[in-house]
Amino acid sequence: MKKADIVKQFPVRAKQHVSETSSASLLRHHLPNDWVIRELTERDYGIDVLIEIVPDGRMTGNVIVAQVKSLASFPINGAERAYRDLKWSTYNYLLSNPAPAYLFVCSLDDQAVYWRSLRDVDRCRLADEGEGPTVPMLQIFDLSNSGRSALQKSAEFERHWPDVERAAISSLMFYHALGPIYLACRREPNSRPLPSSVQLLINQHYEYNRLLQKFMLDSRKEFDDIRNYYEKAFSSISGRGKIAITAGFAKDLLETFIGDYLDAIKFCDFTIREKHRRYWDNKYPFIISQIDSFPPYFLDEDWYARYHFDEYESETSHIKLDLFLDVDDGTRHDFRYFMTNPLNDVKNR
Repeated sequence: MKKADIVKQFPVRAKQHVSETSSASLLRHHLPNDWVIRELTERDYGIDVLIEIVPDGRMTGNVIVAQVKSLASFPINGAERAYRDLKWSTYNYLLSNPAPAYLFVCSLDDQAVYWRSLRDVDRCRLADEGEGPTVPMLQIFDLSNSGRSALQKSAEFERHWPDVERAAISSLMFYHALGPIYLACRREPNSRPLPSSVQLLINQHYEYNRLLQKFMLDSRKEFDDIRNYYEKAFSSISGRGKIAITAGFAKDLLETFIGDYLDAIKFCDFTIREKHRRYWDNKYPFIISQIDSFPPYFLDEDWYARYHFDEYESETSHIKLDLFLDVDDGTRHDFRYFMTNPLNDVKNR
C-alpha cells in the first residue's frame, strides 16, 4: 500500500470541532476564574454549558444555562451585532429551562465573546418572524470587565424575574385597592385594629415595590425588610395578649413607600401595555384585557388629592375599613381590648 493511501486512512479533525474547542477555551479565558463552568458531555439539544456565577467567592447557587456559538468574525452593524442563526426549537427549549438561559457568541478573529439573556430577547422582541429569533447584542454585552459586571447583574435580575413578573402584574391588578385602603386608614383612629386582609394587601404592596424598584426601575433607593417595621412595633408593646396591626401602623408604613410605588406602577403600566405588549399579551391575555378595561386611574392626575388629602369626600364616602371585614373576624367585638393594648406605629405616636 502506498504511503499516500495510508495517510488517507486517518480521521480528519473537522473545522467545526476546532471552532468548538476554540470557543470553549475563549469563553473560559474571559470568565472570572472563580466562576464554575460545567460543559455537558451528554447529547444536548441546545445547552452547551452550565455556568455558576460566584459573587465575592460565595457559592450562592446562581446558575445560568448557555448555548455557545463560534463565528470566524462577528461584524458590527451600527451600534449592535445581531445573531440570526438560532432555531426556534432551540430557542424555545432554552427558554423552558428553569434557570436563566443565555447565548454566548465567540468571535474568533478578535478573540471577543458577546452574550445576551434569551429571556430579555423574549421580552423585547416584537414579532415571531423568520426561521429563528434575532438576538441583538449591544457593545455592552461583551465579556470585557464592564461586560462581566453586566452579565452578573443580568443573571441576578433573571434569577428574580418570576417574582418580578408577578409583582408587575399584581401591582396593576391590586392598584385599585391601594388608594381606598390608604384613605380608609387615614380616616380611622391610629389605634383602630385592621382586618387581616388589609394587612396582607399592604404587605404585598410593600414587597411588590421593593422588587420593582430594584429590578424594574433599577433604583438605588433602599427599602427596609418589612419584618423590621413589625419588630420595632412589637418591641413597643408591654404585656401579653393578642396583637393586631392598627390603622396608625399601616398609614405610617404606606407613607414610607407609596410615592415611589406609584412611580413603579406607572412604569409597569407603560412596560406591560405598551413597550413590551407582545410578551405580556402572549403570556397573560385575559389579565391584560382586564387591565385595559380598568386601567390604573388617577395615577397622573389627582391621586394625592383623592386619597391623601381626602378632597373628594362626596365621591369616596363609601370607602371604609369595614368593607374588608368579615362578619366573623371578631375585631369589631374586641375593639376595647385593642384600645388598651394597641400595636403602636413605628414612630410611637
